[in-house]
This record gives sequence, structure tokens and C-alpha cells, in this order.
Amino acid sequence: MVTALEVTEARRRLINASNSGQWRTVLSVATEAPNLLTCANVDVLWRVAEAYAKTDQINRTRDAYVYLLTNCADPAERLGTLQKALELLPEQQVADLLRFERKTGDKPDDFSSIRDEVARRRVQRASTDPKQTVSADDLAVVERLAENRTEAGNALLLGWYN
Repeated sequence: MVTALEVTEARRRLINASNSGQWRTVLSVATEAPNLLTCANVDVLWRVAEAYAKTDQINRTRDAYVYLLTNCADPAERLGTLQKALELLPEQQVADLLRFERKTGDKPDDFSSIRDEVARRRVQRASTDPKQTVSADDLAVVERLAENRTEAGNALLLGWYN
């Protein structure tokens, strides 16, 4: 049986390894202490997912995020999971994760900011590559963002695209 002290020590080692960019150590500690990999330790799960990404194990990164979105209930942590995925996963895998959005229940999710950012990134890519075009839906999202926000970035992005 693993003691609370051993769990605390494993968590500390994993966090230190993550903070130092020692990704293989993160994965090793996680393997040695699987009881850390629960919704009670979302930060640890995020660090393990990042370690998978940094060691070119993108499918394992996705699996970690799927575990979080399937099993963890806190809407803020679920949104944070998508925000982290947005930085580490290919766009299509992020789009696949959006299907885990909980729209009903006591604590529904709101992943609209993630969908907006995905659309914004598509328009941004297309603004620098004349061979790419974006959907009318993506343009509508960025237009809405440009109209509803005080930052000029979205309006400038539309200008560059058009």
C-alpha cells in the first residue's frame, strides 16, 4: 500500500521534473505512481500530457486529455484541458476533443472560446498563405470577435486575410 507520504513525494518529484523540462522523468514518476493520475490531481495529469507531447507521443497526449474530459467534472479544469490541448495537439485532435463538451447537467461546459480560437488560427494561417482559404463559418467567427472585443488583433487579422 502506498502511503500518503510516498504519494506526496512522487507528486513533488513529478512537478520538479516537469518544471525542469525533464520529460522522461515525468513519465517515469507517473508510471511508478499511477495513483497520482486522477481527477484530484489535474495539474499532474496536465504535466504528464505535456511530457508525452514533448517526447513526441502525441497520441498519448490526446489519451491523457480524453481521460480528463471523460472522467473529471470541474468545468474550469475541463476548459483548461482544452486550452492546454490547443497548445500541444494538432488542430484536428483538438477539434475531436471538443465533442466531450458537456452542454447539460449541473455544471455544463463552455468550450466556445476554444472553437473561436481554432477559427481564428485558421484565418491567421490563411492570411499568410494565399493557397489556403477559410470557411465562411470561420470568417463569421472572427468577424464576431472583431465586433465584440476591444482588441484590434481580430480586425487586423480580417484585414490581412481579405
